[in-house]
Amino acid sequence: MKLLAVLAMVLLGASFLVSLWFLAGPSVVEPRYDLYRGKVEAAVGYLEGLYREDVGLVSESTGGELSGIFWLANDNLLAAMALGPYRPGLASAIGTTLESYGVFGNDRVEVLDGVGIGSVPRANVTLVVEEGADHVILTELHTGGLVSDWREYADLLLLESLNSWLAGDEFGGRVLFREAVAMWDGEGLVDKATPKDGGYAVYKTALLLIVAQVLLEPFVDFRVAEETMWSAQEESGGVRTDLGLDLVPEGLANAETSALAILVYDRERVERLQGEGSVREVAGHVPQLSRVDVLLPFGLLGEDVEVFLVRPMEFLSFDRGLDDVEAGVLQQLLVCRGVVVGPVHLDAEEAVLGCADPVGGA
Repeated sequence: MKLLAVLAMVLLGASFLVSLWFLAGPSVVEPRYDLYRGKVEAAVGYLEGLYREDVGLVSESTGGELSGIFWLANDNLLAAMALGPYRPGLASAIGTTLESYGVFGNDRVEVLDGVGIGSVPRANVTLVVEEGADHVILTELHTGGLVSDWREYADLLLLESLNSWLAGDEFGGRVLFREAVAMWDGEGLVDKATPKDGGYAVYKTALLLIVAQVLLEPFVDFRVAEETMWSAQEESGGVRTDLGLDLVPEGLANAETSALAILVYDRERVERLQGEGSVREVAGHVPQLSRVDVLLPFGLLGEDVEVFLVRPMEFLSFDRGLDDVEAGVLQQLLVCRGVVVGPVHLDAEEAVLGCADPVGGA
């Protein structure tokens, strides 16, 4: 009896420590706006400076030919999103121009605004919308052939991860997100495009930071990625497109990368996207990660309970309602290792919780 009691205390103590580790350790997904406020405001000012009132859009970049190139998508779709919390009037003006051209998305970046996109990415197609004496308006569509190797590109994985989340497929979204995280080498995302580009694409790091927040996915290098992203900012406030493998900024600052860096700090947008992807009322909409056979001495011996891991430290059961005792048991089960494990046998006298080998390893 005493041994069982000691075992129970040890398990519960370990559960508490593990739960604290899950909450305070790798689950750092909160950007440090107070630390980077000046950089965010400088990036906002950079986008503001790219706006040309006679065109009603922001240009791709400053100086030379790029100052006369205006992309409806991705640049101005992203700029309208990014400027919303800081320059609502300017964001509205850009939105009005986009509407006048009938552009509300391009089956890609609008997912950051909560709009679903195709589940299999298609190749880019560039369309010339308008040519003037001193400017050209372009847009990027995704109406080409299916991209068969899309899971080898971090940006496509991240956008499809968010798309799955919005569609109610939380498990699928997390799987895709973790595939993208596997490409993180401690300084940037290394995917199929990296050898050709010769460095890290900064906009992909920004996407990683945005999607990590929405999914509340543990990402131990969140702050490293945040710092790395801002190391690409130049004096103009714009964020450069690339970092070399030696982390020296490369390429030019442009609207797309700068807008995505700003969007990392749009907490209201993140919370809205979290809510739009959190409909978990129907069992069929929740992927089953694992099942636990709970053997209870409370008149339910041998009865199976279907348990779905929705987010770290939470669970839902759909087979039937749980009483307080069962709910407490299952909650401790999740806290024990941060994942659903089984089988679990509860001693009728001591109610000792035993943790089996966790699903997916220790």
